This record gives sequence, C-alpha cells and structure tokens, in this order.
Amino acid sequence: MKPFFFNIKVEPIPDNPQAKDLNGAMAHVWVFDESINKAKEKAIRYINERGWKLIKVELSLEPNPEQISELGKEELWNYKRAELQGISADFSAWAKEDR
Repeated sequence: MKPFFFNIKVEPIPDNPQAKDLNGAMAHVWVFDESINKAKEKAIRYINERGWKLIKVELSLEPNPEQISELGKEELWNYKRAELQGISADFSAWAKEDR
C-alpha cells in the first residue's frame, strides 16, 4: 500500500449538525491504497460519510518520502493515523460569516 494525499474543498450536507454554523472546509485526507484512483474514491466516500459533500479536489498527490519527512506536526499526526487505519482526514472549517 502506498500513501496518497488529497486536499478537498467541501461543504456540510444539510443533515450535518454543523451545517447551520459552517459554510465549508478544506479536508486534508490521507489514504493508503494501491492506486490514486481507488484512494480518491475512498477519500470522497470518507468525507461523505462524515456529513460533507465534495466541492472540488484541489490537490491529489502521491508524496515521496522526502515530502512526508517534511510534514508539520499536525499533518504528520493525520498521516500516522491513516497509516494505522488506512484513511484519515482533518477538516479546517470556516463559519458562514467568515467567507
């Protein structure tokens, strides 16, 4: 399995408890899989299951070891969680009045 990273712009679906307060988010999703296409499908399904809908995949990347070694503390934690669980996401959301 190889690591893949996706930076995805998302919006809360109406059933999301945060929909009344949040306008959107950027989801940093790490997926371990065999191909980037399968990993992307899993990433989109994962964010949907958490109450978010895809707006745009801003970045799809198969990072090299050097890029992984340069991750910041929070992104490295997200990566390590995906390494253990197969997938992980961190959402950086903005309130409706922010944008």
